[in-house]
Amino acid sequence: MVSEFEKNIKPFLKHKGRPLHQYKILEDTFKSNKAAIHMDFSGNYNIKYAEEVQAFHFGGLRKQISLHTLVVYTKQHNNVKKECFCTLSVSLLHNVCVICTHLNPIKYLNNVYSVDVLHFISDKPVTQFRNKTVFYFLSSVLPKLHPKIKNFTWKYLEARHGKGAPDGVCGFTKRTLDRLLAQVTDIVDLN
Repeated sequence: MVSEFEKNIKPFLKHKGRPLHQYKILEDTFKSNKAAIHMDFSGNYNIKYAEEVQAFHFGGLRKQISLHTLVVYTKQHNNVKKECFCTLSVSLLHNVCVICTHLNPIKYLNNVYSVDVLHFISDKPVTQFRNKTVFYFLSSVLPKLHPKIKNFTWKYLEARHGKGAPDGVCGFTKRTLDRLLAQVTDIVDLN
């Protein structure tokens, strides 16, 4: 048992130390002309009614809404400002076109801040964020949407490291929707 522990402790400590190093590097490179956008697709939200028949509750009839969360970090007067966004969609796809559509809330960076470098931060699913199509799309579309942006990077966080800021935004959104439901408001679509 001791030899097994000694064999596994070094890889485990490296795995736990990587996220700390990643966040430290992000803090050190953060300047006033840069913005960091931490994003994630969070768990889908099941559409609900305030009062449901039992067959609907236990049946497979529930529709879902996809939640994509963003936390945008900018620096102003030596203070880091955080702004949270959650976009909702009836499309459950998580492909490149959908991701770029969910990035629409960052349009305000053009008008409000003098940002010319964006750092995207996400987890690493190949089907969502880590593929050549994302980079092609961003390199061709991002300059048109945000003419001030001169450069962007994409940083992938260590896998299986718990919840980040976007997951907190998703949790808040889901609790808000559940609170509305408790006040006898049906949540059946995005309208």
